[in-house]
Amino acid sequence: MLSLSQKKYQAADLFRNDPYYSDKDAGWVERNIFLPIDYNKSISMVRDAKLIGLATYAFLTKKEIKENRIDPAIVFKRNKGEQLHLCQFICRSGKRDVFSFVRHIRKTLSQKYPNVKTATGFRKHANGSQRPELWFRKDAL
Repeated sequence: MLSLSQKKYQAADLFRNDPYYSDKDAGWVERNIFLPIDYNKSISMVRDAKLIGLATYAFLTKKEIKENRIDPAIVFKRNKGEQLHLCQFICRSGKRDVFSFVRHIRKTLSQKYPNVKTATGFRKHANGSQRPELWFRKDAL
């Protein structure tokens, strides 16, 4: 288990070394990575004391999702809302680990929010394109 400071340091490093996120400044990391960690709105995948995956999530309004614009200082404090949304997702490992991490995210969110059946997100590609995603709880299918 990583300490809070280790998790933040390794999360910053994970995002800084990813081609999609490498141009993000320290303020972006503070607002979009450190705040969700502080407010317990992140899920991690750790192997051999090294963070290899991190997902952040928040309850957003449909307007926030549509406009793709949020105030991190507000949304990461929420414990309920219109839509559970996966804000950031990164896993720097093999395909098997990515699938394992996704299952871990689904299980963790299902346990933490048993009345929430779906979560939204955007699948982001290295070329900058993205598409909407809808995640279902296994028992909601």
